[in-house]
This record gives sequence, structure tokens and C-alpha cells, in this order.
Amino acid sequence: MIKDPIQAKNIFQLTKNELFHLDKYLFDFLYAWKSSSETIETTTSGSTGKPKIIHLNKSAIINSALATNKHFNLSENSIFLNCLPAKYIAGKMMIIRSLQANAKILFSNSYGNPIDELNQSVDFCAMTPHQVKVSLNTCPDNFKWIKTLIIGGGPIDGELEELLETIPSKCYHTFGMTETISHIAVREISKKNIPKVFKCLPNVMIKTNNVKQLIIDAKHLMVKQLVTNDIVEKIDNHSFIWKGRLDNVINSGGIKLHPEELEAKLKNTFSSSKFIFEKLNDKTLGEKLILIVENDCEITDFNLLFSDFNKYEIPKRIYQVANFVYTENNKINRNKTKEIAINSGKWYKPCL
Repeated sequence: MIKDPIQAKNIFQLTKNELFHLDKYLFDFLYAWKSSSETIETTTSGSTGKPKIIHLNKSAIINSALATNKHFNLSENSIFLNCLPAKYIAGKMMIIRSLQANAKILFSNSYGNPIDELNQSVDFCAMTPHQVKVSLNTCPDNFKWIKTLIIGGGPIDGELEELLETIPSKCYHTFGMTETISHIAVREISKKNIPKVFKCLPNVMIKTNNVKQLIIDAKHLMVKQLVTNDIVEKIDNHSFIWKGRLDNVINSGGIKLHPEELEAKLKNTFSSSKFIFEKLNDKTLGEKLILIVENDCEITDFNLLFSDFNKYEIPKRIYQVANFVYTENNKINRNKTKEIAINSGKWYKPCL
């Protein structure tokens, strides 16, 4: 359900019931924002572990919003579309950006299919890859109403990237996390931007350590020497190529494998199915690569399926589960999905 746009500053005049109908988390967030506390409480997504509560400084939140508004030329004449719950930092930031721009804002509380009822132009919208995929499948024409679309919260596979190049919206993939108060880097989704280089917003500096973990410095966000779990290829102090997450890296017999890279590669030949690469302990290799596939799809030609893979990238086991487990904001919960797969005890070995 999408309501008419309202002046962002006027949301503080709405009743608790009116706010609840826009977003059930909105009242609590606005109450916390207007409180005398210098910080607000927010929850991490929980896609790689148990969600945790952290506290963010309000002045840093404002600085983040101002940086995004400046980068995307958002002003009092802009209309924001918020498709994300205020429980998480992404939803909170859309509200604060609209407030800082003194702009108007629309709310879609149909998070699973957020632009299904969109019938008016908006200047700026943020969605997750899952939301974008659903919208492309159900209401692709509605992207004509969105001028600028930022997509964050997870990787974008090659198939989705190609589809995004066909819609009229200007699309950007964002990189960030709750601890950095949403995104600190963006890349335009375009054939011109190959390889896929993220460029940092102003006043953000990066470096890497000996295992290529991304380290972020952003004084205006009160972020100092933040060592992330993201493995990157550093281009310079302001740009990088994302490779995967350290906690997902598989060390199989000394060969380091990034599940996210393998998933992007497999999507070329296995685009109709959902899958993730994971790891199991192995007495010989230390860790061995496994593939978990959703639904009972029949794999008949392993040579075709893994045609782009070298011998180290081919999984030792393939598991199938009825359904993947997702977090509240539609990210695959890798740990719980893997747990279900392993507990099933059903697997088979690729026949090559």
C-alpha cells in the first residue's frame, strides 16, 4: 500500500495509529530520534549471524544523510520512496535523508512487493536485491516512475544486473553496513563500470590488511579503523572491488574460495535455481566446498553446470533443501539453511 507523499517534517504531527499504518516501527524510531539522547538504537540484519543491537550517534547519522543527498543531488524538490522498515538502518536513513533535504516522502509498507501500486514519479528509492527481483517479475513497468534507485543489503548477481540495465531508472549498487550508518560507497550499474568498482563517498578512506579485509575510516561518521569482514581488491584509497566475506571464505587444501564469486559464476549456467556455496570440515582438506540448492531440481549434466569452474571450484557434495531460510529483511540466512541441509543427511557427489 502506497500513500500520498507527505512533507517529511510533517510525519512528527501524525498520530501513533497513522504512523503504524505507514510502518509499524516508525513511531518508535521517531520517538527515539526526537529524544534527548545523543544516540539511537538499531538492529543489524542478521544475515551472517545473530542480529545484534548497536547504538549510533545522531550527528553522524545526519552527516551520512547529507553526504547521500549531496551525491545524488537530492533537495527540497525531491520525493523519496521508502520501501524498507524503520527497524533497520536502511529504512531509518531514508527517513532522515528526506528530513535533511526538507523533501517529501512516500511510504510503501508492502515490503515483499514494494512498487506494485506505485503510480507517481519519485526521485529516490532504496530497495534490496530481493525486492528488485520481485518487482521486475511482477510490475517491471513501474520502474518508469523511479528516477534513481539504490540497491543494497547484498550482492547483485549477473542476471539481475543485466535486467537492471534495461529499465529507465538510474541504478546504483551500494556498499555499507549498520556500523557505517548505511552505505559509504556506490557503483553505477552499467556496462561501462566493468570491473565492478565501488567508489567511496567524500571523506571516506579505505585500506586493507594482510588478508585483504576492508578497513574503513570516516571521521564524519565516527568510524575509525573499522575492520570489516569484507574481502576486497583495493584500487586506491577511495575505490575497491568487493570479493566476498571473510567469514564465508573456504580454505580447501590451501586454496581459498569465495562463495559469492562462485555463486555469481554458477548463475551463468544455473540461473533458474536458488543456491549457495558453503563449507564442511574435512580431515584431509581442512574444509571442503559444498553446494546447497533449493527445491528438487534435477541436475543431469554436471559438465555443463560447472563448465566455467576449475577443479578446485567444483563442490564435493550437493545438498537439496525444500526452502532456504531468510532473515526478516529477506536475506538468505546461510547458517540456518546450511544447518537444515546438513541435518537432512541427503547429498550426492557431482558426476564429472
